[in-house]
Amino acid sequence: MTGSGTAEDPYIISDVDDLQAIEATDLDAYYELSNDIDALETSTWNAGAGFDPVGTGGTEFTGSFNGGGYTISNLFINRPAESAIGLFGATYTAVIQNVTLTDVNITGDYYVGGIVGNAQDTLISDCYVAGSVVATDSIGKIGGIVGWPGGITIISRCGTRGIINATAPGDCVGGIAGDNYGDDVLTITNCYS
Repeated sequence: MTGSGTAEDPYIISDVDDLQAIEATDLDAYYELSNDIDALETSTWNAGAGFDPVGTGGTEFTGSFNGGGYTISNLFINRPAESAIGLFGATYTAVIQNVTLTDVNITGDYYVGGIVGNAQDTLISDCYVAGSVVATDSIGKIGGIVGWPGGITIISRCGTRGIINATAPGDCVGGIAGDNYGDDVLTITNCYS
């Protein structure tokens, strides 16, 4: 991975290994895709669990990720006993933009989204997800873009197409976002599903 992770010189993501390496590199840095990525090989990673989402509930992604309009295809995540599942598992004060995911196959327990499982105070714009996103627990909170958008989260100019499936009763399911409650402030503009 080239670059220094600053706004002026972001880390450059050119393959699926670079994408997975974000977690070990710096969760509070700037990243940018340089080309399309076929993530088909993730279906064999981690004894069938697939890609390990970037950021967790204890160590959220707090940086910036610019997909540059490129496409990540065939991303596979099969973690039915884990929460905060998506390309990014958990984010806080992050900016994620211009990301296209196609032919995804994402399964998690709860807080499951195509782009982010659990997004807190996060800005997500110009993103698109096509494929299958599944939650297995009754806590649910599953969305095509974000499973649980908490804090003050903004989702704009995003779209989804495919299957968003809750396999347990009581789940909160949405084409864009799964759930929003309490003092959380969610703004969704110019999106479709």
